[in-house]
Amino acid sequence: KMEGGRMEEDAVEYHIYPVNLQEESNLTSLSHIYLHHLSQLEYVRKYIWQHDPISLEMISSTDGNPAHLFGKSRVAENVEDEWFITFLLRELSKKFDVIIRIFDNDGEFLLIEAANQLPRWLNPETSQYRFWIYRGEFHLIPLPKTPTELMIIPTNMTSAAAIELIKGSAVDTLASPKIQAALDDRLTQWPKKVTSDTHHAVGLIPKSIAAILQVHPRFIASAVRYFYYRTPTTFKHAHRLKRFGPCNESDLVPTKIRMTRNLFAQIKTQRATFPPNFPSVPPSKVGSPYEKALDIGCKILAGMEIFYQENSLKTNFKIEDEESYAWDSDSRWEEYKSHLIASRYFQDEMPGSKLYHILESKARKNYLISRQNSSRMTLEDWVPSPSKEIDRILSLPHLEPPPHASYDESDSEAWMEISEEELEKLLQGASRDPKNPKSAEKAEELISDFEKFVGSSSGISGIRNAAKPKREKKPFDINDFFDGLGLSGKNSGNFGNFGNNELDDDESEGDSEDDFEMDSEGDFEDEDFNEISKLMAQMDAQLEEVPGISRQNFSKEDSMREDVLRNFLE
Repeated sequence: KMEGGRMEEDAVEYHIYPVNLQEESNLTSLSHIYLHHLSQLEYVRKYIWQHDPISLEMISSTDGNPAHLFGKSRVAENVEDEWFITFLLRELSKKFDVIIRIFDNDGEFLLIEAANQLPRWLNPETSQYRFWIYRGEFHLIPLPKTPTELMIIPTNMTSAAAIELIKGSAVDTLASPKIQAALDDRLTQWPKKVTSDTHHAVGLIPKSIAAILQVHPRFIASAVRYFYYRTPTTFKHAHRLKRFGPCNESDLVPTKIRMTRNLFAQIKTQRATFPPNFPSVPPSKVGSPYEKALDIGCKILAGMEIFYQENSLKTNFKIEDEESYAWDSDSRWEEYKSHLIASRYFQDEMPGSKLYHILESKARKNYLISRQNSSRMTLEDWVPSPSKEIDRILSLPHLEPPPHASYDESDSEAWMEISEEELEKLLQGASRDPKNPKSAEKAEELISDFEKFVGSSSGISGIRNAAKPKREKKPFDINDFFDGLGLSGKNSGNFGNFGNNELDDDESEGDSEDDFEMDSEGDFEDEDFNEISKLMAQMDAQLEEVPGISRQNFSKEDSMREDVLRNFLE
């Protein structure tokens, strides 16, 4: 992952639909109202985002999608940001009359969290536009079970149709208590987790940076991120230290720095060789707490310098200044251009050719346009641009850094270590199915086999063991296979769904012969499914020609298991 590159993939998206919206123009004021409400919460003000806070922008109405507010926040490596955003949006739905949909690059992550409680019909293909948050509760739009419901619930769900069903009374869209409870278990950790997930570390940093972090504690996330994703080009800023240098040992102050555990883990585990203009550890203090604090401080110093310089480039350009823009010193442009070269944007033209110049000029214009300030509003909209805000703080006549901290004020780092026994408990807990007594035994067997595999030596022919125990030959048991995966036999036919798909009594009623069935094998036709079925039929015909293999050799149950296994392999 690189800054401005693949980090974009790790993002959560959310759509907020105000109920009974009169005019699209009202969305601008509503976004201000919603964000202002969230910004006043004490735990929001204390929270340090890994990357992006909640942001909102207006989306105009289109066919099947009413006008609403849209947001996208990069969460990078800290998935807890994603759950904190979910918690905040759920709280927002309790305060304001809004219907909210949220998902990430993996899809409906809320459904994945409640996988064991989902109805049998629900899978990634049928879940789109069906799971929502309204008035603090989760709503799941069902499939129609009767001809009457078929007239009300469309087969091809849209946002507009979903919103009408949720705010209406014709269909009960409230998710089952088990689904509500599963998600409550995950979300009730907040807002206490804001405090429990915090780590304090003492670092030796310049007085100027200490003063900046005292005013804007969340800048520490940017410093860590820019240091963590540094490149040879961006690290040149640290060599120059134009903003925070020169830096001598006398300029450093031991400061207690607040950050998330994820940020601390990132900066703690990084290794870097700092340039000569950075403070070094005196021989008499090698191995002391001073060395540890200086290591943290130098990384923060480098990250803050890169953060400042990169944002100065971002805020000081003009679109018409293509010719005068400092392209050579913009690391983001270099990364952008390298992606263009890798994708053969320049059509293998040599630098300096006429076509290369035309393509490069076009790329530069698009790059500058893409870096303009968008219409998005975030929880930090009323904070000026980072580089200008840093300049403002450092221009004050009297900088007041926080009081000096003692080295023993750092929090314990024991949470970064995990024993072999604790790891085994975590693995067993994740694999244990409370409704399947055999799941614990299967999990332990899988862990044991994995440990044996890791402890084995390998050769040209594969894994070789010092002692090869004789194994009793027995036929492959598909039931054991699914049990080992934590899936019971009765649910194996639904393996392609989010999880075990436990059925509540009221949810299973739709599967009786008297009900109007609408399942994946019924009236809902899918072109991709039909195409796969044709391919599978061709494979079956070829298997019939192989001596000794025939469908007559399979029982009806074996045939069903074969289909399940085939779906799993696909």
